Amino acid sequence: MSELAKLDKIHRALAEVTTITAAKEIHAQASAMRVYSNSLEDKNKCAEIVIRAERLMGEMLREDVR
Repeated sequence: MSELAKLDKIHRALAEVTTITAAKEIHAQASAMRVYSNSLEDKNKCAEIVIRAERLMGEMLREDVR
């Protein structure tokens, strides 16, 4: 599977996340892929997924507090 296909799969999985643990796992995967990626475009896509996962975790935490 190419890196781009893996990134698309991770991005789709993030849309279906329902727990903070799952979001954290996706965050970790995208962070690791960002380090080992060879292309700048893939690194940027990984960074976008990381930011989206962080935002999602923050929203989930905020909902738990309410």
